[in-house]
Amino acid sequence: MLIRSKYCVKEVTSLTQNLCGATQYYGDLYINKQCQFKKCSDECVEGTTTFTYQGQLYTRDRYCCTTNYCNTATPVRNIAATLFLLTGIIFLVLVL
Repeated sequence: MLIRSKYCVKEVTSLTQNLCGATQYYGDLYINKQCQFKKCSDECVEGTTTFTYQGQLYTRDRYCCTTNYCNTATPVRNIAATLFLLTGIIFLVLVL
């Protein structure tokens, strides 16, 4: 059973390609004709905010994904086996 500890968050702004990433939201990237920022967060509240840049008003929409991309893909019971396997691989690399 996978327990959600993080949320996938996507923020999309109304900035044009030449301004995307140039504002206080410097981590934004222009992808699929959208200025967007993706991150993992402990919490997520969908909504819209506004901000100004160079005297212009822009919007920033936040979407909360329903996937588990920000959470571990390995169930807790398999972590010990994974660590054991990684330890063995590291040992082999060091010996060889």
